[in-house]
Amino acid sequence: FSDGAQAGDGPWASGPTPDGKGEFSYHDGPTTSVPMPPPTHPDVRFYGTTEIPNVVEKVAGTVQDKLKKE
Repeated sequence: FSDGAQAGDGPWASGPTPDGKGEFSYHDGPTTSVPMPPPTHPDVRFYGTTEIPNVVEKVAGTVQDKLKKE
């Protein structure tokens, strides 16, 4: 793959799809003017953190970091 004007020259940029039911086409940039949606916030249970950690969590994290220095 290449950047710039040569990006549309490769065999991946146009032609039939592998299943034969469609056609690939190259577009130089976004094809819509709709603004990007804001980023989502993952469920806090995934990482065990909240968006605004409380004081106890901050102190506990600092203590753990100090005890586990390598």
